[in-house]
Amino acid sequence: MGLLQYIISEVVSKAKRDALENRLFNTYVKHLKDIKPDFLSYMEERISKTDLNHLSLKDGFERYFSPLTFSDILDSILEADPTKNKKYANWLINEIFNTLKNTSESFSPHSLKYIENNINEDGGKIRRNLRIFQLLKDRNKISGKEADINQYNSSELFNLVKPYLDDPEFLGTKKEVIMKESEILYDDNGWKIIKPETHRASCFWGSGTNWCTAVDDGDPSTFESYKKDSPLYILIREKGSVKRKFQFHWSYYDILFMDEEDDPAMEEFFNMIDIQLFTDMVGLIVYDDTEYKFSVVEFFYDLDSFSDEISEEVDSRLLWIDFIPKGSFKTIIKALDKYIEYLDKYPQDKIDINKRFYDNYISYKKDNFDDEEIIEILLASIGTSNIIKILNKLTSISGTDIIKLEREVFSYYENLKR
Repeated sequence: MGLLQYIISEVVSKAKRDALENRLFNTYVKHLKDIKPDFLSYMEERISKTDLNHLSLKDGFERYFSPLTFSDILDSILEADPTKNKKYANWLINEIFNTLKNTSESFSPHSLKYIENNINEDGGKIRRNLRIFQLLKDRNKISGKEADINQYNSSELFNLVKPYLDDPEFLGTKKEVIMKESEILYDDNGWKIIKPETHRASCFWGSGTNWCTAVDDGDPSTFESYKKDSPLYILIREKGSVKRKFQFHWSYYDILFMDEEDDPAMEEFFNMIDIQLFTDMVGLIVYDDTEYKFSVVEFFYDLDSFSDEISEEVDSRLLWIDFIPKGSFKTIIKALDKYIEYLDKYPQDKIDINKRFYDNYISYKKDNFDDEEIIEILLASIGTSNIIKILNKLTSISGTDIIKLEREVFSYYENLKR
């Protein structure tokens, strides 16, 4: 390229960028007028009163109301456009504000940061979808109105490109390499539970979904940020010609259980399988993610926090007991009997929850409830978090019985993996 052509291309490029930045700002102002007209009026009044250099509304907003500039936001938008000439930038600007149309709290003095976070969160999968859309056009698989990006919103675009994602050859990934970067925790009853160890493996198993952790764009940062908190798990159900995929991420402060569209799906998943299969699969995940494998209390402590969140999303039933292997209830009862002996010997410890527990347990034993019934009623009467405290006590008081329970729990979930 000659010097003159280079200068012309740079001028055109700068002119296009300036036009896009102005369009971004004007679109932002239009949304402010629709959603927060009072704030827009306040902003205009303050800029006119405080600025002696008569800055434009755009420059004044950036100086007085935002830590970010519209140039910063445009950088993120252009990064999400996979084409060399950034042909989809205008569509991206429209899509950003269409998505935020009903989110009035976004338009605050710091809303540019909110917008930037949204773009950065979803930019990878939008870039992937646009790249495949462009390939479909280039290969004449779509034409006419179907090839007009302005006919689609983000969800519709994903549905258009989705059939081309769930294909290993399309992704250009060798399955034997993927298997070395994945752990198959469960493969039975038409279900698989996979723990991807790498971004590449996550893209392979998550192909055909709209998950930001499975975007094949060469950027592993989103996957790594989730994996840093706790492992990601992909659950795949194959029944005849129907394949369903779910992604599960469980940290100590949140549970994400998403379907292929990246929408919450815990209740749907819960209703797809019976309670025994549900608890087997979830128990495997908890067992896998338990930090201290030597401690049964740690297992049930993790399970307790999980069960609390599941109960809120699914229904009010207590799930904790369902994760205890059948046949292990006698072990717990033996340990609880020793705990009762301890409380009889040291009555000063019989306070608060221990006193209620003591009275209830003695009553249930007298009424000849069976072992499982006693434990289930205790859970209902004193709560799962309190039974964890009691179980914790049993580790120091009951010794052998708790060790036996530990072996029973861990051998049960280890056998499920085989």
